[in-house]
Amino acid sequence: MTPSTADQVLTMLARYALTAKPGGRYLSNSPLRPGSNSHALSLLISGPEHGAYLDFVSGEKGSLYDLATKLGIETPRTPTRAKRTLVATYDYVDADGTLVYQSAGMNLGATGSPKTLCNGYRTPASATGGTSKGQRTPQRCCIGCLT
Repeated sequence: MTPSTADQVLTMLARYALTAKPGGRYLSNSPLRPGSNSHALSLLISGPEHGAYLDFVSGEKGSLYDLATKLGIETPRTPTRAKRTLVATYDYVDADGTLVYQSAGMNLGATGSPKTLCNGYRTPASATGGTSKGQRTPQRCCIGCLT
């Protein structure tokens, strides 16, 4: 069984005076800066394949996978997300013709059905009972289509 990315990164950082802190946090000299002895590389491990790092000296930061790649550690392949495309929009207006709500039909590609109805936009008026012609704010749906 292959060790997790987090385990491989921690093994590599052990060569650089790795110090464990509470809550899955670690400090180390930076392997990204030759001659580093400042314990300025901070690493937070939140799972076997999840984490983030920050080098306080250089300001460089990224995910656990970003750090692993810089250290020459192979990371698992993750599937790419299919591009979402807008198929249709459905406007809901009040008696005065003011847009109150708009739903969007999105094609989610391989990750979903050919056409999925998603909440698109709502006007601030629909939330407050006031009027606001033409102003729309993103309304996030349950699958995050408009993120």
